[in-house]
Amino acid sequence: MSEHKQSHQDEALVDGAPYNDVNQNPLHSDATGHENASHSVAKSPNVGTADPTDGKDRYQWESLYPQGAQKIIHREATYLVCVFIVALLFILASWKGTPGDILNVTGQSALTLRKYCYYVGAGSLGGAVFGIKYLYRVVARGYWHMDRQMWRYLSPLVSLGVAFAIGALIEASMFSGHAPRSSAAVVGTGFLIGYFADQAIAKMFEVATVLFGSTGKSSEGKSEK
Repeated sequence: MSEHKQSHQDEALVDGAPYNDVNQNPLHSDATGHENASHSVAKSPNVGTADPTDGKDRYQWESLYPQGAQKIIHREATYLVCVFIVALLFILASWKGTPGDILNVTGQSALTLRKYCYYVGAGSLGGAVFGIKYLYRVVARGYWHMDRQMWRYLSPLVSLGVAFAIGALIEASMFSGHAPRSSAAVVGTGFLIGYFADQAIAKMFEVATVLFGSTGKSSEGKSEK
C-alpha cells in the first residue's frame, strides 16, 4: 500500500517524479537517439491541473507513446471503466435487494447484507475513480510506465477489501462517531474509504495498535543503543 500512499500525493508527485521538475520525456528523441530540445523541456516547470497544455507545445497533438504502449494504456483504461460500471451496477443491485434474494436471506440479515454490499460496491467505485484519475494524469504528463501496471490493476481490489474491513469496524463502533444509518450515508462513506484507501489503512493501524499493542521494536532499539 506504500504505492497507494504515494499516489494520493499526486498533486506533488507522479510515479516518483515531482511536478516541479523539468519534464524530460525519454520517448521523444530524434532518429539519432538525441533528445529533441524543442519538446524535451516542458513549457512550465510546474505542470499542474490548472495547466491544460501538459507541458506540450501548441498543435503538438500526436501522442509521444509508441503504439505498443498506447495499446496497454487503452487496456488499462478499459479495465478501470469496467470496474467503475460493475461497481455502480452492484450498488444498484444491492439497493434492489438482489444479493439477499440470491443468497435467500431475509429480515434483519438481509438489511445487514445490503449495508455491507454498499460498502463493498462503493469502495470499489472509489478505487476505480481514483485509478482513472491517476491513469489519465500520468499518461498526459508522460510518467506512465509498465512497472506500476500491477498497482493500477490491483488498487481497486485493495479499495474493495479496505472498504469492507473499515465498514465492519465502523459498524462495530470501533471508530469515534456514529455509524452511517441511511443507505446514502453508507455509500458515501464506502466511496471515501475506497478513494482514500491509504488514509483508511492508517486508521486501521491505529485500531490494531489499541487492540494488540505496539510491537515494542522502537523501545528495544533504544535500549540496545
